[in-house]
Amino acid sequence: MKNIFLINGTNTYQSKEKLNEMLKDFELSEIETYTGKNLDIKNFSTNLNTVPFLCDQRVILLKNFFSESQKEEQEILATELEKSKEFNKIIIYENKSLDKRLVSYKKLKKIATIYEFSNLERSNAQIWLSNYLKKKNIEAEISFARKLINHTSSFDENRLISEIKKIQTYANGKKLTEKMIEDLCKESISLSIFNLTEAISNKKEELAIKTLKKISESGEDPFFIFNMIIRQFRILITTKDLLEKKFNKAEILKKTGFKRYPVELAIPQTKNFCKEKLAKIYEHLLEIEIQTKTGKITTSANNSSELIYAIEDFIRKASSKY
Repeated sequence: MKNIFLINGTNTYQSKEKLNEMLKDFELSEIETYTGKNLDIKNFSTNLNTVPFLCDQRVILLKNFFSESQKEEQEILATELEKSKEFNKIIIYENKSLDKRLVSYKKLKKIATIYEFSNLERSNAQIWLSNYLKKKNIEAEISFARKLINHTSSFDENRLISEIKKIQTYANGKKLTEKMIEDLCKESISLSIFNLTEAISNKKEELAIKTLKKISESGEDPFFIFNMIIRQFRILITTKDLLEKKFNKAEILKKTGFKRYPVELAIPQTKNFCKEKLAKIYEHLLEIEIQTKTGKITTSANNSSELIYAIEDFIRKASSKY
């Protein structure tokens, strides 16, 4: 096996960790770095065949060439890499996943050790975060990792680490708590919308309107808020219909293509709605949508108060009348 390595994938946190691990034994001056589509393939190929001076091995870092250059250039370089001498240690780093259907990737697969890192999912994000807290000796409540992921709906390691550092600064050496997450971290829009529909399902009108106000004051675009409410009720309607047809969760996910977490949240919530009420709710939402498109509800970049009032009216009716 030649000393050629390909690091790629959408999870840039883990891919950079792997890159740093592979380069940790080398000084910066010992690493020849080539970046992007501006690489001169001819000069690069000549260098590959030149015996390194005063050392046994040359370390070459090639960054984001295969994701930024033309297909023809990718194939040419992949062919040149096949000819690489044993004294070259070549690390190809791409900050996205490469297309496995391309000829260049198939060539690399034959000559390189490949590391591909995908984004975390909810199922393994909590495990990763719990392990990170232990590794860094950060004292936190047992439920802290689960709460932070649910609150932010983020599975991105960089974002989660940033939130932890912010909380650590505030905690000033104290144990990290769920309350600190609520006080310091912005709640994800998807969780906020779920809390809104949850309040509606429990006929808690004031809580639902308070939640709407909180979302609106956070700076979210009113049209985006409205569309997220429509989306949540669409998930509820579809999930309830399939549950009544005796579909299980796995079957619902496969049939609808919905993400696992929204469906997991929707399943218990469907028990608080009958199909007739959900139909009336959805009809009301579509009516608001039509009014915004026909100008009966007027909005502008600086004033969307009429749409907010319409959503508040919807909440009142959905919480009691329907």
